[in-house]
Amino acid sequence: AATLTQQLLAFSRKQKLRGRVVNLNGLVSGMNNMAERTLGGGISLRQSLEEGLWNCQIDTTQAEVALLNVLINARDAMAQSERKEVTVQTQNVEITSHD
Repeated sequence: AATLTQQLLAFSRKQKLRGRVVNLNGLVSGMNNMAERTLGGGISLRQSLEEGLWNCQIDTTQAEVALLNVLINARDAMAQSERKEVTVQTQNVEITSHD
């Protein structure tokens, strides 16, 4: 219930986002059971987690909500598909800006 309250407050922008340094591999792995329940039976869930993944600063609650929303969209998009598999992949990416 507390997490749902935080999500709703953050969504309505009445709560400040709480960025903290985390490793996304741990966050994704920790959500495995919830992700499988969200997808339901008949959809295979794979994880491809990069070894040596860099830490990042994020609001973990918002990251979890975002991942669950992507999984729900994937599940709905595959409703009529024969092959039903979702892969969650982590990868180091460096973004640079050129002026």
